[in-house]
Amino acid sequence: MDMDHNFRAALGGFNRSDVVNYIEECSINHERALRQLREENARLREQLEQLQAAPPPEPPAPPAPPAPEPEPQPAPPVPTPSEDELAAYRRAEAAERNARRRAAALTAQVNEIVSRAAGQFDASRADVDAQMSDLSICLRQLNDTVAKLRMDLDDTARALASLDVQGS
Repeated sequence: MDMDHNFRAALGGFNRSDVVNYIEECSINHERALRQLREENARLREQLEQLQAAPPPEPPAPPAPPAPEPEPQPAPPVPTPSEDELAAYRRAEAAERNARRRAAALTAQVNEIVSRAAGQFDASRADVDAQMSDLSICLRQLNDTVAKLRMDLDDTARALASLDVQGS
């Protein structure tokens, strides 16, 4: 059974549907293997009963020396689904803890960046407010100067007009 299953990451751990699908797949594989073993066990029991019920065979003629048979290899133990499920659950929990730890670290970094940006924004805002105040004062002075110039220009125009009238 494949123990190196790659789960998709999700916020706060592995993707839940991937883990559930993996556990269901392990359970189905286990049930299939268990069914096959039960069928084989039943078939072997029937053969044993048939052999025990049959009369003993007559002793055969001495056989030729048998060729050495290889030793049968024992079947590898089939892990129970609870072991697979437990291993998958432990991996999922470890991944979830790691994801929470990384999320907490990222949250702390983002909060620090936001607070620094807010501080810079407040400092910039104070500078902008001071510049706006200075510009406002300069604009008022400019408006006053333009108004004085306009009055002086009007006075000059009137004076010139009176000179033309007197000279004609």
